[in-house]
Amino acid sequence: MKKSLSWRLLVLVAGMLLGLLAGLGLSAPAVAAPVQTVAATDYSKDKDKDNELTLKVDRDGKLKVIGKGYEANRVKVIIVQTNHKDREKEIYNERVWTDKGRFEVESKKAKCGNEYRAYSYSKKDGLDRSKILRIDCRKGGGH
Repeated sequence: MKKSLSWRLLVLVAGMLLGLLAGLGLSAPAVAAPVQTVAATDYSKDKDKDNELTLKVDRDGKLKVIGKGYEANRVKVIIVQTNHKDREKEIYNERVWTDKGRFEVESKKAKCGNEYRAYSYSKKDGLDRSKILRIDCRKGGGH
């Protein structure tokens, strides 16, 4: 029995579309992609270098970001967990008001064994980041 012309055209068009999709890289990969890692390059674009951004943990285990020397009235503050599957996982993201160039932000409780970093950004001050803070919990339950 002969196949109909419309069926042949459908198979031809479907094959062409699948070939085009594969050419664009939209097909499923034959092997697993390599793990992506973040380079340890300093991406800080601090414009005036007078800002000071510090990340601390208080007695209750809450993360605290302290910023000093900012010119802008509002600053975007982001706290990330840096050791989350080789990526940075955002845990806090807010725009805060400065008071004479200073601000303080308190976030949720930090977890033992995790590493955190704070970022701040404003048009006037540029991008700034804190050092990485590793939470090392001792036997007594302190941070």
